[in-house]
Amino acid sequence: MDTSLRDSIPQSKAELEEFFRKVESSAYDERDEFFGLNYSAQRVLSNFVWDVHSYNAYLFYAKCKAPKQKPPLSEVGLHIGHLSEEQTELLREIFASCPEQTFDAFRFHSGYLFEPRQSVNDLMGRINRYFTPSEKLLADLPKIIEPLSDDIERLCGHFWRVCAVRIFSVRPVSATQSLHTDGWPLGIKKLYFYPNGVNRELGSTQVIDKLGRDVIAEGGPGTWMLFENSVVMHQALPNATQDRPTIEIILVPAFHTDTRLIVTGSNGMFPFYPYEAPVGDESVLPDEFRFSEVEYRARKRTAGLATALPIGDHSLGLDEFIGVPPVSASSVYETASPPKSGLATTSLVKRVMRRMFAGRDTT
Repeated sequence: MDTSLRDSIPQSKAELEEFFRKVESSAYDERDEFFGLNYSAQRVLSNFVWDVHSYNAYLFYAKCKAPKQKPPLSEVGLHIGHLSEEQTELLREIFASCPEQTFDAFRFHSGYLFEPRQSVNDLMGRINRYFTPSEKLLADLPKIIEPLSDDIERLCGHFWRVCAVRIFSVRPVSATQSLHTDGWPLGIKKLYFYPNGVNRELGSTQVIDKLGRDVIAEGGPGTWMLFENSVVMHQALPNATQDRPTIEIILVPAFHTDTRLIVTGSNGMFPFYPYEAPVGDESVLPDEFRFSEVEYRARKRTAGLATALPIGDHSLGLDEFIGVPPVSASSVYETASPPKSGLATTSLVKRVMRRMFAGRDTT
């Protein structure tokens, strides 16, 4: 453990919160040693906690609903659906109401996963046009999502909530990111709405499903696709001449379904840990389980793990134990395309322990 690095981390709640905020938002050329270590620690702990949370969410749903079969999404990895004409028209109006914005890699909620690599952020700015969620989107998109909530529960096998919404349009570029998985916790999923429809000519999303089939999402305006973005390989297929509009909803397992939208910025994806700022009365809770105290302990644990990682570890939390090969410290910031990955083959605990002690002799 680097004791000098450890000693530089403040211990009080307010100072630690500000310290984390500054570390996360530091400019590309101003990131110090702690940035890479902290990001890696957050990814490792995030995968661990989300796996446990997702397991409990799956189990809770099974007890509540007593389904007779496995979740359909878990069998194939994706599902394609279609909105009614009325809902499709509303979807198109919603997308049209969102003003275009310049992609800002530093626009994300503190405590949320963000893409830290400048090369990848520059690539995404070239591939996509991004839009700011409008008041109409915030008011009307839940009207489209709510009628789908029961179907999404059944497909996923758990209750769910929205943790982020992003609006973008894939430009008519010659190439995108190539086939990849996102490397997120496996229980988190993406829901895409395509206002203008999708096919090979319009532009689409290609997925290699769990059965090994090469699937190109197809459908008219109002097509939607739900998929396990960190399990199945996928890539954007651009239109040759026009943009491909998309509204992306990031869903996470929960203990009750909540379709309310959370806007976290163009580079904010999901919270590292499965909690959000409180929306209810905390007065009846034990003091140590109020939100600010839970968040404070999470930050201290994250910082503690960061200082325990080998100095020079800039893996940024890419987790080889869900199939992502190790990435060298010298190449991780320059890599434009995410590493390809597959399914987990090792146990949850073994993944975490091996990742925590990477680079050490544990025999």
